[in-house]
Amino acid sequence: GAHIGGPILKNKLFVFFNYEIFRFPQSWNESQIRGQLTVLLVDDDAFVAATARRALERTGYRVLAAGNGRHALGVVEQHAGPIDVLVTDLVMPEMGGRELARCVVAARPTVRVLYTSGYTAEAMNQQAVLEPTDAFLGKPFSPDSLLRAVQALVEPSS
Repeated sequence: GAHIGGPILKNKLFVFFNYEIFRFPQSWNESQIRGQLTVLLVDDDAFVAATARRALERTGYRVLAAGNGRHALGVVEQHAGPIDVLVTDLVMPEMGGRELARCVVAARPTVRVLYTSGYTAEAMNQQAVLEPTDAFLGKPFSPDSLLRAVQALVEPSS
């Protein structure tokens, strides 16, 4: 049929993949599909957030989602477990991604940050919003490029 669901046994949970919508890069093996890592995903665009959340969850990440910076800080306060990665839009109403990241890193020093934006990295650099060392992913991004960017943060190539 057109839709093939393939279960993968991981941490005693079956995660079903719809291969029509989502394919893993061929180079990924099972050990790279992690269920232990938590991502805080912050974006005021509901469609972007839902798409990103689906991609991360299907790959085994635990996702905490927030629609803006203030909500995200509340999530950080209430979440007892670790937060490994913050994925945040740079440009949001009230509190931008950089200010949010400063607050989250102050509370959780080990968190790694991935910024996203519909603006280019060059434009963000010119406005001094981004540092050259910041991890950045331009919008629109594919699920694959998001997963690669998060993967690069949590498992830096030695």
